[in-house]
Amino acid sequence: MKDIIGGVRLIPYGNETELEVFGEVFPSNVLSKIVALTYVRKVALKDILTIAFDFEKYLLKPSEKNIPTLPPQELIDMNQFSSRIKELERNIPNKAILSKFENHLLTSSDIEVVRMRPFELADKWNEARYEVLKLFLYSTKVGLLDLHWTILCPNCRVVTSDNVTLKQLHAESHCDTCEIKFGSDFSSSVEARFTVNPAVRNARNEMYCIGGPANIPEVIAQLRLEASEKRVEEIELKTGTIRVRCYQADGMRSIRVNETSKKEILKVSIEEGLLVFESDEIKTGLIKLEITNKPNEEALVVLERESWKENSATAAIVTSLQDFRDIFPEEAVAPGEELGISSIVILFTDLKNSTPMYQQIGDSKAFTFVENHFRYLTEFVSKYH
Repeated sequence: MKDIIGGVRLIPYGNETELEVFGEVFPSNVLSKIVALTYVRKVALKDILTIAFDFEKYLLKPSEKNIPTLPPQELIDMNQFSSRIKELERNIPNKAILSKFENHLLTSSDIEVVRMRPFELADKWNEARYEVLKLFLYSTKVGLLDLHWTILCPNCRVVTSDNVTLKQLHAESHCDTCEIKFGSDFSSSVEARFTVNPAVRNARNEMYCIGGPANIPEVIAQLRLEASEKRVEEIELKTGTIRVRCYQADGMRSIRVNETSKKEILKVSIEEGLLVFESDEIKTGLIKLEITNKPNEEALVVLERESWKENSATAAIVTSLQDFRDIFPEEAVAPGEELGISSIVILFTDLKNSTPMYQQIGDSKAFTFVENHFRYLTEFVSKYH
């Protein structure tokens, strides 16, 4: 075939949805023309419609019909899965969280078991975030999951690098989408994500569209303005923080969204290569976004939530956990690579009069006392993060 173009359109139709399946096939010779007229036209169309009807049945009666994205059983090695789950149970006593985890690995679609974010799943399962993160770390140890250190562009949040160890991380990264270089920061651009181990389940790691809405749920709006155009849009905002940026101008800004603010209009203008803001806060709820593009060229302005940080198990969080250091004592950044950590808490403790204590009670007892002091601190820092 020279080319195949096809897809599915979902069109609102009252309270229902109209489904349109389309396809164009461009044969390169007589044989491929015969294949196009027989297989592609009949079999492929039939397959797509079968999937569509399966989804319809699931949506109408989810209790009676399974969602048609379950992985084929031949792609799951149940012997490996069962043995590694048993090993995991020794470190994870929480049966409820284990049950949800097992069900997720066995029944979710490929895209849901590749590059998993533990905090997102914790919220979905209504479980404590650090408990799920601990579960994922121990699952990596027993071979159920693989840990990946992903570097994300601070601009577009696309994964620019995928590494299996901290030693592979570099101090500087490059985003091909935004054409920018940026420093790899443990607390803002390096995130721990987890993928099911291929020995347990063979899941396809595919991304069909790098800018697809499913891959960038944090984006609220993308507005393209012509030269010298002014736009006013009504947008619903939730409490939190949003970020406004423009591909043709510098000056990306974080805006606070809160219920106490009386600001109902967010005014932004593009002037001489800069984004200019009238205010750095706006009220929660329905607001007006007013954007003025003054230069003599079109511009693309993006409005997005900063929820990525809230749901991200950053390298700064993961590497500071005692469980991580116990499970992966050899994990460390390569010598010479200076990766930043923009924010971290350090606790200093001091045993008063520790030197005379050794003289008063003896080296052995004093050493045991000091060891207990560290054990006590480690236990509670680990427990309360």
